[in-house]
Amino acid sequence: MIFKRTGIFILIITASLTGANPERGSVIVLSTKVGAEINYIENIYYEIFPDVKNLYSAQFIRINESQYGVRLIYWDPESLSLKRDAIFLNEDVFEKLKNKVDLTPFPTERDVNRITGKYVILKQIEIFRSLPVGTHLKLYTVNSNKYRGILLEHREDGLVLCDGSKEFLIPYLSVQKGFRIESRQFNPKLNTYVYWGSAISGAAAAYYISQDNSTHVRNFKITSGAVGLVFVSHIIKDIWLTHFPKYYKLDIIWNKDN
Repeated sequence: MIFKRTGIFILIITASLTGANPERGSVIVLSTKVGAEINYIENIYYEIFPDVKNLYSAQFIRINESQYGVRLIYWDPESLSLKRDAIFLNEDVFEKLKNKVDLTPFPTERDVNRITGKYVILKQIEIFRSLPVGTHLKLYTVNSNKYRGILLEHREDGLVLCDGSKEFLIPYLSVQKGFRIESRQFNPKLNTYVYWGSAISGAAAAYYISQDNSTHVRNFKITSGAVGLVFVSHIIKDIWLTHFPKYYKLDIIWNKDN
C-alpha cells in the first residue's frame, strides 16, 4: 500500500509543471465522491495532492484526450493570502487518482472534525467565502480599524468591501470580529393593528387627561391624541426599520482552540 501511494506521488511530481495556468479545456469530475471542485477536507482525507501544502481547493481540467490540468488554490502563510497555481497530469496519473478516490470510503463525521480542527485557517476562509456577494458586513480588524460596507467580491488575498465611496481590501487574517447586517422587515398585515392600537391608546390617554375640560375641548384633545400617537408610531416604526438593522455575529475562530 505504501509503495502504491509513493508511486502515485512520484508520477504526479514527474508530470507536473508548477506555475502553468491551463486556460484551455473544460472542468471535469475526478470522482462523484468529490464533485467538480475538491475542497481542502476532501484533498486531505483522500490524499489527492499530499505534496501541496495548505491546499484550499482544486479543479481538474481536460485539455485534450491524453492531458489534464489541475487549477490549485492554496494558503500561503508568508503572504497570509490564497495563491493560485497549476499542474499538468497525463491520463495514467488521472486514472490512478480516480481509482484511489473511488476505492476509499466516504469520510466520517469524526474525520471531518479532525481535519477542520487541524486546519483552522482553511476552515475560517471557507466560512468567509461562503458569504454571498452583496452581503452587508461590519468588520473589526486586529489593528483596531472598523469597516462597514457591501461585500463586492472574494479575492485570494481577502474580502473587498465598499462603503459607498471607497473600496477596501481586508485580508482574512486581519479580521478579529465581524457581523452580517440585515435590514429589518415589517409585516404589512400588522399595520392595521399598530395604527388602530396607537389611535385608541392616544385617544384613551387624552380622554383621561382632559376629564376636567369642556366637552368641546375634550373631543379636540381626544382627536389630537389619537392622530398624534398614530403619527409618532409611524415615525418610530420607520426609525426602527431603517436605523436598527439585525446584526448576526460571524463565526471567527482564529483564537479558538481547535
